[in-house]
Amino acid sequence: MNRRKQLLRLTALAEMQRELELAKLSTLTQRQREIETEVADLEAARRSAHGYSAECPEIAIAAGRFDAFALTRRDQMYVQIAALVPEIDQARAVAARAVGRHSVLQKLSVKK
Repeated sequence: MNRRKQLLRLTALAEMQRELELAKLSTLTQRQREIETEVADLEAARRSAHGYSAECPEIAIAAGRFDAFALTRRDQMYVQIAALVPEIDQARAVAARAVGRHSVLQKLSVKK
């Protein structure tokens, strides 16, 4: 196989790897955004529950219980987000290398 064909095959492989790594990064960042949206929704529900708590003691008790649940759940979601951060950072670095590798191979294959 001549060098031109090898370079083109390497470029194609690098492109596939780039797409794979970018997809992994996208999946992780999408998951992070989903959790952040869940946190925001939970906070909105907490604020809404507090708005009704002045109406009667039973509602205030239920709102207090919901608040305790919501705070615990929010903390769990923050832990999930924190766990995703190193994965996202690593995926970003791997994707950057894959993009760079593909870019270099693509430029080399055009020059030849």
